[in-house]
Amino acid sequence: MAVAELTQTAVKTSATQTQPNSADFLMKLAQAAQEAEAAGVTIDELIALAKAKRTGQDEQKVYQAAPEICFVRVGKPDLAPLSIAAAYEEYINHCVIAKNMSPKTIRHWKYMQKLAVVYFSGEANEHTGKHKPINSIQELDYSDALDFQKYLATWLRQDTVRQTMTRLRCVIDWFDARGYNVIKSKFINVPKHEKHEVECLDLQEVREFIDIVAEPHANLSEQGRLRNIAICELLFSSGIRVSEAERLDRDSIKNRMFNVVQGKSKKGRPCFINKRTEKAIKAYLDTRTDHCKALFISTEADKRLSAQAMRHIFSYTCKISRFVGIHPHTFRHSFATYMLNHGTDLITLARMLGHEDVQTTQLYTHVTDPQLRIVYEHIMARV
Repeated sequence: MAVAELTQTAVKTSATQTQPNSADFLMKLAQAAQEAEAAGVTIDELIALAKAKRTGQDEQKVYQAAPEICFVRVGKPDLAPLSIAAAYEEYINHCVIAKNMSPKTIRHWKYMQKLAVVYFSGEANEHTGKHKPINSIQELDYSDALDFQKYLATWLRQDTVRQTMTRLRCVIDWFDARGYNVIKSKFINVPKHEKHEVECLDLQEVREFIDIVAEPHANLSEQGRLRNIAICELLFSSGIRVSEAERLDRDSIKNRMFNVVQGKSKKGRPCFINKRTEKAIKAYLDTRTDHCKALFISTEADKRLSAQAMRHIFSYTCKISRFVGIHPHTFRHSFATYMLNHGTDLITLARMLGHEDVQTTQLYTHVTDPQLRIVYEHIMARV
């Protein structure tokens, strides 16, 4: 592209934008800047040429319209092409596994890698037709990233799309810092967080659900029945995650208290159970004659009960009852909502749930909005 055409493109793009700080605008300016570098035109020269084309437009205003343009790097060495799969693999090895991230985080990154590799291969799949393949991380441009995001949005939740695009930006940033000639990740837009409605049960519904779990079944032993009751009581009374319940041992709970070590931070937090749960766990353990140290074991073999098996208890109960879509995490939500409704402050509840950020705990506050009127009426009735 000739310098005059390139300058005209940058000028027309910026002049026709109603929102000059939009992602599309910044993307086009970045592409124009990179093409300018290839043509031997510096950023300052490009701005000076654009300034001459626009009456009253000085250099400072150009920088204000697109401050990111200042960070386009020039003179990078031509390193060997690196495939998308290899780029993710190298990032995962150096920035995820090497930092001793949890197995769950590693699996998450592997899934993000698979999404990118499948799409950028260019092959047709059930979600898209055959398209242009991207053979290396250096070959990836802004339009490819945008097409990838659109592709993901056709079949994945908004939060998953956001995570995938954020991970792509991390990979690009890392290789940019290592001297690879890649695009600027800050020009890749990511969708906003999805707004979630917390699904939870009130106390009466929790008791009804556990009563159904407690019903005898032909294919379930008495030990298995008591175990399932204890699991449900534990999840609701403590608010722990099902993965945390899976790791508990027989001697973990003492004086109705136990510590949970969280995966990422490796920090422990105190958790508690009520007398009802203590009684349910004792009734279950009294039926055990094995020497397995796990708190909950499979009825088919003396081995630790998996988190997936615990989830099956909930899915089976939904299948034989009026309940729909109730999971172990629903009991965690129900615990949080119940505690908030009965006066627990957000800081304390965040510690109980193991949330490092109180904003995560605020997710539950909309459920307790009916309490606002009660508080208001109680206070303002005296005015």
